[in-house]
Amino acid sequence: MTKRLEAKVGSRLIVDAIIEVDPPRAEAALKLKAESPSAKYYEKTVILPDVKAFVDKVNKGEIVKPT
Repeated sequence: MTKRLEAKVGSRLIVDAIIEVDPPRAEAALKLKAESPSAKYYEKTVILPDVKAFVDKVNKGEIVKPT
């Protein structure tokens, strides 16, 4: 699914965060993305444990609020 999204959205895609309760799983996925042609979309991606952590980062201005 991500490959189709990356192809459709192209250079407009920026992945700010991944919400995952199993950080090693997210790290493995990001490692694969870092080795792919779409690596630039994931350069500044952070891994967060839950939605609350994401909201906290948005409220602090550390991550741009999704539109």
